Amino acid sequence: MISGTTVAILSDGLPREMRGRAIGLNTTAVYLGLTLGPLAGGFLTSLYGWRSLFILKAIVSLTSLILGTRSLYLEYRRPRALHPKIFRIRLLAALTATLLNYNATFAIGIVLSNYLQKIKGLSPDEAGLILTIQSILQTSLSPLAGYPADIYDPSLVASTGMAIITFSVAVLSLTIKHIYMVLAILGIMFALFASPNTTSIMNMSPREAYGTSSALIATMRSLGQALSTSIITTIMTMERNLLRASEEALIVYVILSILATTLSIVSSERIRSRIV
Repeated sequence: MISGTTVAILSDGLPREMRGRAIGLNTTAVYLGLTLGPLAGGFLTSLYGWRSLFILKAIVSLTSLILGTRSLYLEYRRPRALHPKIFRIRLLAALTATLLNYNATFAIGIVLSNYLQKIKGLSPDEAGLILTIQSILQTSLSPLAGYPADIYDPSLVASTGMAIITFSVAVLSLTIKHIYMVLAILGIMFALFASPNTTSIMNMSPREAYGTSSALIATMRSLGQALSTSIITTIMTMERNLLRASEEALIVYVILSILATTLSIVSSERIRSRIV
């Protein structure tokens, strides 16, 4: 319920010209929480045992509840079925681009983690430290990515980020050795895609369908992550050679990235108007 409503609340409570920056800050908060959560969990488990994790979760949840109830204006609206404008081509293209983006990028961390540990012989700590390159850049640059989304067509901004993501994944599929460079580019460009793409979807949605659109974004993200993991798992089951399996998975991710870029371009208002 949280991931499905946060973007809707921001879109409903802020003017359109500030929406990209707000969504960028929200994206940063999400990535920061995902990064700090495992670190804090490991630290507490080592010092106080696994039961301390539930105490931390209770404190964080209670704090969020207090802040939410004191800062939000709550009102009742009559529920309705799916709004017909949700099924417009541009909006569906942007939602599908979200699905394909996570489908093409989420499990790259798994591929690289296996490569660094099983082939390069790095320890889990060393591999994890290298993989944080993407997370750090992604987290720190997401707020900045919201600014161009407020000035320009957010779909075109997202398309630019997705196109460079495609190039980066293609480089990995050709030679998996350039990990540092590719992780840095992925971190920067994923920040350039995520916030503007979400902003684009909310801008295309009518106010009464903000909740539905926000929930669909969360659904596409979760489904894309699951499918991305399924791809590498299936390929590694069929191909026992780890390096070859990694290369084959990356080729699949390149194809998905190309499709995501294409759909992101289709969702652009300018491109769409020229085609029509």
